[in-house]
Amino acid sequence: VKKVIFTICLLSGLYAGIASVILTARNQAGISSMGDTMFISIIASIVIGGTSILGGSGGFKQTLVGVLFITLINNVMNLMGIPWFITMIVQGLMILFAALSDFIVKSRKSLFQAAA
Repeated sequence: VKKVIFTICLLSGLYAGIASVILTARNQAGISSMGDTMFISIIASIVIGGTSILGGSGGFKQTLVGVLFITLINNVMNLMGIPWFITMIVQGLMILFAALSDFIVKSRKSLFQAAA
């Protein structure tokens, strides 16, 4: 278990480093606040992809679908000229809706299991 945790932490750091190099190269500058708005996109992608905030479920394929969906929404809103803060609000509402629907589904499932 310790080797797996170490490997995951190692890969996570490696991928974060690669992403930061690509982002810096894309902007041709290192900006310390560049990733501030990326956090909500990451959480939205994971939650929209079906990973439960309550834990216990999720997967790579579903997360990839969530990433593609959030990227599509971001690009469409960018092309429409919608300000970035509206995009952040929309993503926050999507996270809220996905988390609430997951909570409702899990609570109903546990309710039906308790009744049976």
